[in-house]
Amino acid sequence: RVIDGVPLFWEDHLDRLDGSARAVFGVAPDRDRLRREFRDLVRGLSLGSGNVRIVTDGRRLLLHANRHFYPPEDFYVRGVPVGLLDWERPDPQVKAVRADYRAAVARKLAETGPHGPYFETLLRAGDGCLAEGSRTSAFFLPAGAEGTDAAAGRQDGRPVVLTAPLSRVLAGVTRRHVLRAVALTGGVVLEAPTTDRDLAQGRIRGVFLTGTSIGTLPVSAVEAMPFPTAADPFFQAIRRAYQRLVDDMIRNTREDFE
Repeated sequence: RVIDGVPLFWEDHLDRLDGSARAVFGVAPDRDRLRREFRDLVRGLSLGSGNVRIVTDGRRLLLHANRHFYPPEDFYVRGVPVGLLDWERPDPQVKAVRADYRAAVARKLAETGPHGPYFETLLRAGDGCLAEGSRTSAFFLPAGAEGTDAAAGRQDGRPVVLTAPLSRVLAGVTRRHVLRAVALTGGVVLEAPTTDRDLAQGRIRGVFLTGTSIGTLPVSAVEAMPFPTAADPFFQAIRRAYQRLVDDMIRNTREDFE
């Protein structure tokens, strides 16, 4: 994502690109060349705000302005409905383009659920684990009264956020900084599977998604199950903390791309 001509979390995105390219092709793109071509593209298009996509097949590089959707503020006030898709990626650590995966996601997102058209779909593994979204990372707020354990929503007096173990998800760039935001609020992140059964049996009080274009976005419903995430004070605190990190990053790296 480009904000005021500055790419958000540039080095983090290149680290992930390196990892995927080395895993698939055995070689990573040249970072100096990427930086030069990125600046040329942004200047040539006068792109103050938007998304830039980088694609490689191991030999060639393609950088282009990508279609994007930035949710309106109303989505953050009310939350968005999401569906469930039975899919488990064979190698979650590699961000690769797959036609069958994109087609399955498109079919699900074309559906309208009990609470309206799906904004996103959570991927459901064979064991019921809801590891991540089709293009987002997923976080869960455990339900319960005040207490001292994760099942009650707190650990050692600190509010808890659950997310799938890193071995089961793509290490999203925004995800990494949301972890920092949770720490800034005084909360704690536990890497533990959350299943569809946890949602159905009331063990989760809130769900939110994270990603480059959406930041931190509350979920209002998963299929037919409603979640008042947007009104949750802990989620609101996380969203504010993440926005401060974004503002600091843009301010501190602006001159690198001028």
